[in-house]
Amino acid sequence: MLGWSNQTPIRVSSLILLVMFFLGWSGHVLKAENAYKIDSVFVDHTAVSAEIARELALKKGRLMAFQRLIERIVPEKETEKLPQISEEKLEELVSAVQIEDEKSSQIRYIASLNIIFSSSDVRRYLHGLGVGFAEGFSKPLLVLPIFREREKQLLWETENPWRKAWEAQSKTYSLLPLKIPAADIAFNRIITAKQAMEADKLKIAEACRHFGASGILLLSAERVENFRKDETMLQLTIRRIQTGLPDYTEVRSIRAPKNRSLENVLARAIKKVERDLSEKWKKQNVIRFRDRGLISAMVYYDGLSQWVSIQQKLALIASIYQIEISDISKKQAGIKIHFFGRPEQLGVSFVQQNLDLFREVENWGITLLNNPGQPTVMEN
Repeated sequence: MLGWSNQTPIRVSSLILLVMFFLGWSGHVLKAENAYKIDSVFVDHTAVSAEIARELALKKGRLMAFQRLIERIVPEKETEKLPQISEEKLEELVSAVQIEDEKSSQIRYIASLNIIFSSSDVRRYLHGLGVGFAEGFSKPLLVLPIFREREKQLLWETENPWRKAWEAQSKTYSLLPLKIPAADIAFNRIITAKQAMEADKLKIAEACRHFGASGILLLSAERVENFRKDETMLQLTIRRIQTGLPDYTEVRSIRAPKNRSLENVLARAIKKVERDLSEKWKKQNVIRFRDRGLISAMVYYDGLSQWVSIQQKLALIASIYQIEISDISKKQAGIKIHFFGRPEQLGVSFVQQNLDLFREVENWGITLLNNPGQPTVMEN
């Protein structure tokens, strides 16, 4: 058992290193179960018998789940390298199938499937094809859809068509989860449309705490005049304000034929926004096995519980493949982190685990985010 002392740092024994590697291994399994599990795959198949219908439905379900997995973790450009997968290979990649709401007749089979893929087998498969992929989830973002019309700005109102369009969207499998609260005018006490548009930091922080999000995705939509009489044009302002990451703002126009309903145009805009955000996240966090990095860092913490918490959070970062502990004391530990990718990518992954990775005079520092015990950061 590790002894904690105020004395000079002690050398870590091989037993502690084994514990660290065990934490890393088990942590990656936990992460994989999240990224590599595709739930709510609905199947409905008819055949000459219920048995054959079930077999064919499960085959179809595995393929649908694999397609959703690829959509979740592989950037679109990388999918060009993927061949059509065989049934035999697909069976190898699936580690478990959970069946819910199963119903059958003499010739028909219906079920909802939760399909878990083997993270190690999928990694080897994609790596062997030279396909880049991401595994890390973003912390959830709170979607604030504001519809601007004349002098009005609608956010929580039930008549907000932009909010209705978001609420009507089907489930996505993105690594960038979005939270869309139901319309409730009472939420104006937390944040109003005006406060959101003005990026009121205190109200945004309050909204994130209330809804359990790490930031907001402010989506302002407005119909604008178009010189082409046969077109409807929607102007979107997209702004992401997220803890630990730089603000991101983009303005774009969505055009559609005049005969399309507003609901149709808004639904199309949502699909475009979701797709683009997901692609940006995957590209920023893609694991490139050919790019390997090493950093030396000092980990700062207040006691054993924080140190264990930091180890567990580090173990959940998919791009880290080895950690060495050089010395340890009651308040800090020296470590070396071996990882795939670039340091800036590693920093994004740290933020998602509520960890702060910052530069010191010679090396790097690591602490829990919002940790009052964090030392003053010194810049070169």
